[in-house]
This record gives sequence, structure tokens and C-alpha cells, in this order.
Amino acid sequence: MSESIKPHGGKLVNRITKADPSGLFSITITEDLANDVENIADGIFSPLEGFLGKKRL
Repeated sequence: MSESIKPHGGKLVNRITKADPSGLFSITITEDLANDVENIADGIFSPLEGFLGKKRL
């Protein structure tokens, strides 16, 4: 029997892509923002799938 804690929202979200990033542009961001991006990609902020856009604020 699994005794692991269920993720918030009931599901884990994995946003890591296997696409080749060589054709994408890059931007400079703060270390805090880079940590947030990595946490979203790893599913640590599940069930969030990304940042809120202007339409959702």
C-alpha cells in the first residue's frame, strides 16, 4: 500500500520538453525566476502548468 502524499490538485504536472532548444531565442532572467521556471518544469508547483498571463490576472 502506497503511503505517499497525494499532489496538490490531485495530479503531477511535468513541463520538461524533449524538443531541441537550439532554434529558440534566449533571455536573461533573475536567479529567482530561473528557480520558478525549473520548479514549474519539474512539477514541484503542480498543478500549475506555467505563469499567469495578463488575461488570467
